Amino acid sequence: ADALTERVAVQVTPPRFAAAGDYLIPVAIDGDAYSTVVFLQLTIIGRGELAITTKTGRFSIDATAGEESTTAIQLDNYGTGGLANIALDAISPNDWTVTFQIDNVESLPATNFIPIDVSITPPGDAIPGDYILTLRGRSADSTDSIELRVTVEQSTIWGWLGIVLVLLVFGGLGGLFVRLGRR
Repeated sequence: ADALTERVAVQVTPPRFAAAGDYLIPVAIDGDAYSTVVFLQLTIIGRGELAITTKTGRFSIDATAGEESTTAIQLDNYGTGGLANIALDAISPNDWTVTFQIDNVESLPATNFIPIDVSITPPGDAIPGDYILTLRGRSADSTDSIELRVTVEQSTIWGWLGIVLVLLVFGGLGGLFVRLGRR
């Protein structure tokens, strides 16, 4: 019999969440004068998929100007492969301090998560109101980010100081009226 050589293109699309490993794929070729089955080995190495969320599910926190507030985020790897060297950073308004408990996660295996505390300190002169803060996680394979709404309030100490100051002024005026009497 004569030898027959023919090129055949094979395209394989594994399911999105196929487990990492080696697979044998049977490829059947049928022609008019020939047919054969060849087994191809496919190696799936897996791919990490990063997702950032808050531990509580809330995307808003309250903060006081000049004081530290803490919230917890969670890094999830819902992919089929591990993630390595996940760098964490924040995009915040000017003069804010954002500190991560861990700012670089060396590895996060597939289908695992890690909670991370985040400390947020608005400046002491921050105007009360709502601010948007973006927290990001980046690795070579995957990135994700979330936006937090931070509601900033002024420290209550200024309110108490104002009340004390008003009472001192009224007390001083009352003392002045008593002392001077009806002259």
